[in-house]
Amino acid sequence: MQGTGANAGAALVEHIQEQLQLLAEGFARCLLVVEGSQGFLAQAWARAEALYATAERMGISLRLLTSSGPARTEVPPSSF
Repeated sequence: MQGTGANAGAALVEHIQEQLQLLAEGFARCLLVVEGSQGFLAQAWARAEALYATAERMGISLRLLTSSGPARTEVPPSSF
């Protein structure tokens, strides 16, 4: 999901919360990687608590990682 401005972080959280509801039907864990500019990542982290709360309500163990771009994204093999 791409976006800019103050509403991008809120839109991201809303979208992810909807997706977590669908994932809860078949998965117990979710590794979420958010890529974007420093400002966008700051918005994502500012709303991380809401994401973790939603995941917990759905019975999903959530791990959130952020990166400034694909070349910098490295997911550790033992993320859970």
